[in-house]
Amino acid sequence: MIKAAFLPYLAAAKDGRPVKILAWIATITAFLLLLFTAIAAPITLKLSFFSSNRSMSYLATVKPFVDAVNAEANALLQVGVYFNGALGKDIAQQPQFLLGGAFDIAFVIPGYTPNNFPTMRSWNCPVSFATCARGALSILS
Repeated sequence: MIKAAFLPYLAAAKDGRPVKILAWIATITAFLLLLFTAIAAPITLKLSFFSSNRSMSYLATVKPFVDAVNAEANALLQVGVYFNGALGKDIAQQPQFLLGGAFDIAFVIPGYTPNNFPTMRSWNCPVSFATCARGALSILS
């Protein structure tokens, strides 16, 4: 069917020039459509936060991060925050929801899921280390 539509062009072209022109026009049109589609659609990431937007952990850690990313991205990337466990209620299941693709970024507390973060177990014991440097080294090793 497509060949029949272009048959007059193919029959008229002894040197193949009209077919090449049509191919170039189709290629440039497809490229421009893909370019404008990529420019028009910013990437939106979903950040899951288990508490409200008035909690100190949000105001001190998550909000500055989100504001910095949204300001620097120039509408190419946007981070949307979902509060009060809107994307997953159970705090202990946040890592599984993240791995499952329910959201893109999560504020996770390792103490709720010690099996997922085995190097963080030592931080649950108060006064386990003589200095902060030794405690940090225990996580990094």
